[in-house]
Formats: sequence, structure tokens, C-alpha cells
Amino acid sequence: MTMMSTSHAPNSPEVIGDFHPSHPGRFLSIDDTAAHPHSREHQHMQMAELKEEVLRAFILACSLEPLAEKPGCTTRTVDSSPGTRLEYFIISAANSSWPILALVERIDRNQGQPACIFDLAYQAQFRSNRNRHGGKVNYAQILMLFPIITAQCLLLLEGQSPRDVDLVLRRVGPAMQATTPADVEQLQRFVDLSRELSERHHQRLGTSRPQLFPQFSGVFSNVLDAMEAADFSHTMMATEIQNGYPVSRQIVAELRDHPKGIIPHSVRSYEKLLPQYGRHDIAADLIAVAFYLILIENPFAILFP
Repeated sequence: MTMMSTSHAPNSPEVIGDFHPSHPGRFLSIDDTAAHPHSREHQHMQMAELKEEVLRAFILACSLEPLAEKPGCTTRTVDSSPGTRLEYFIISAANSSWPILALVERIDRNQGQPACIFDLAYQAQFRSNRNRHGGKVNYAQILMLFPIITAQCLLLLEGQSPRDVDLVLRRVGPAMQATTPADVEQLQRFVDLSRELSERHHQRLGTSRPQLFPQFSGVFSNVLDAMEAADFSHTMMATEIQNGYPVSRQIVAELRDHPKGIIPHSVRSYEKLLPQYGRHDIAADLIAVAFYLILIENPFAILFP
């Protein structure tokens, strides 16, 4: 984003980049869509700003989720296991962010949904373990956030708000239904890679963990239908994507009331989720998705006082 030079009185607000001084929390081009409804140049500027927001929110959500003191999870004071150290989450978030950026750029270049996007989900998982040990770490976060980011980009191209959480989550189903057999093949590679990373990690530790072996490729024609695969349809990832993220919506609603910030407030949501789902990692991954949604909805609000 380029710096805009403006003349202003000493005490007047300065316009920095494309931020609007009199409307905190707004980007000019994303929010003022009616100003240039048919301008490709304006739309390209909107997408450039969305790219920055998406990248920032992805890294922050995946990095900050573990900081809350959630019993049974990795936190800022406790590593819950040798495979889930705090630094692994931060490293994974940074490593996986570049394919996320490439997703936004590809949709922008295509001016709509490309013939294949899930090769970038595979790349996000493939790159996540650079410079670290541990297993798949952010596998569920990538899989649940990837359709959300796709929906955001498509909404922007359609002249709608990529910050409206309800609109975004309702757009996920049609976007995933519009994916192709090529996407399903890449989804298969993504899930297989995640399993291999987990198996290698446990082999290194001399431990074992039950693994999932779903078959998508050659069975399903799009990613939404693939969520119904045997040995996968029961997972929280599948049910959230298929059903419009009902649990993530619930957490977002709870986090909107955050006088002490969303990190400590997320402990309350975690404590509600854990008895319901019985797994620490599932509850934590859902909170990471909710963090992302809160960040895109409130790009300038003080979420971390």
C-alpha cells in the first residue's frame, strides 16, 4: 500500500495509506463500494486491501489462539505435549500464510472462482512444518479458514462486504459446491499429507495415534459433497463447512462482548465447548476460526486491551 501525501493543519488527522481518518475501522475502497461500482481499478484496489486484511487476520488468529490459559491446551505458560509447543503455532501460522495470500491473488486474477484452489490448501499444510518439529499443528485451522477466505474474495468481486460475518459464512456453501474434481484431488492430497505429518511426529516420539483414512478422490465431484465421506463426515471440520459454521458463529457472538479482550474471553467459550465435544484440540481450532472472523469484522477495534 502506497503512502499518500496530504497537506493538513498540525492538529488535523492525517490520511495514511488508504485509511479514512474520520471513520476509524474502515478502509476506503473496501467499504465505499458504491463509489466506483464498475471500476476494475477500484476493485483491484479493494482486493489488494482485502489481501492485507486476510493475511494479517490469518496469522494473528492462528498465532494468538493458544495464548489463553485453556486447561488441557498449549498456552503461553504450558506446552500440552511435545507436538504442540507454543512456538509451533506461531511458526505454522507464518509458514502457511503465503499460500493463503496466493489464494486471494488467484481469485482476483480469475475475477471469480478458479477451476482449482485446494492445491493452495495443500501448500499451506506442506509449508507449515518448515523450521519446526511437531505434527500437522494447524491442519484443521487451514481447512476451516480456507473456504471462509474464498467466500470473502468472491463476495468482494460480487460487490458485497467481505467483512460481514453472516454473509461470508452463508457464501461458503455455494463456493465449496462450485469447486471441481481437481479441488477434490487436492483435498485428498491435503488430508493425506496431514496424516503423514502426524504419523511421522508420533513415530519420532515413539507414540501412536488413531488416524483417519477418508477417500475423496474419484468419489466426489466437489469439496462440499466430499465433507460427507466415510471416516470424515463426523469431524468438526466437515460439519462446520457443510452447515455454515454454526459453532464458530456461536463463539463469535460470545466474543463480541469482550471488555477484557478476546484472548481471556475465549476461555469461557472453550469451557462450554469442551464438555460438548470432548477434545481440547477441536475446541481450540474452533476458537481460532472465531478469532479470524472477529478480526475481519473489526479490523481496528481494540480486541487486545
